[in-house]
Amino acid sequence: MSHVHTHTQVDLAQLYLKAGLKNIGMVLLLTDAQVPDEKFLVLINDLLASGEIPGLFADDELENVINGVRNEVKGARLQDTKENCWSFFIDRVRRQLKVVLCFSPVGSTLRVRARKFPALVNCTSIDWFHEWPEEALVSVSHRFLSEV
Repeated sequence: MSHVHTHTQVDLAQLYLKAGLKNIGMVLLLTDAQVPDEKFLVLINDLLASGEIPGLFADDELENVINGVRNEVKGARLQDTKENCWSFFIDRVRRQLKVVLCFSPVGSTLRVRARKFPALVNCTSIDWFHEWPEEALVSVSHRFLSEV
C-alpha cells in the first residue's frame, strides 16, 4: 500500500470518528486534482455506496468504535451487539459525513471513473456548472467592488 493511500485511510478514519463517535457534521471536499490514484476512488466508492470502507479500522480501533457507541445503542433501546453498535456508528457517519466531489466533465476522465466507480454517479447528486459569460463576470465584480 502506498504512503499516500495509507495517509488517506488515516484521514478518512479520523473523519469517520468525528462524524460517528462525536456526532459532528463533517464535509469531505475533493477535487479531481486531489485524487492521488485510482485506488483512492475505491475508498470513495465504498464510502458513497454503503458508508463502509473495508479495512478502514484495525481490530483494536474497531473495538474502540463499538465501545464508543455502546451506551448510545443501549439508550436507543437496541440490543447491545457488535453488529448493532457498528450499524449505529455507520448510520451516524452516513448522516453526518457529507462528500463533495468537484470533478471536471472535460475530457474522458470523469466518464471513465464513473464506469469504474458507479457510486460516483449512482450515490450522488450532480450539479453541472457551466462557464459564465464575460458580461456576467464583469457585472458581478462591479456590483461587489463598487463600494470598495
